[in-house]
Amino acid sequence: METHHSHLWYVRRDGDVRGPFPAGQVSREILLGRIVTSDELSQDQLIWYRYPELPNLIPDVMRNVK
Repeated sequence: METHHSHLWYVRRDGDVRGPFPAGQVSREILLGRIVTSDELSQDQLIWYRYPELPNLIPDVMRNVK
């Protein structure tokens, strides 16, 4: 799967789907804690991922933080 920063992403929380949002906005929402690890992300609304599975969306300042 390609995770280029320019793609659009949908966010699903408790069955509610929002989006699509540009990858940069998704990264900001992750940084601000508005997208959490229990939320799911998808580019096509068929295959869903949690953001830790999508390292290209994780802001640099959050990588390798334990």
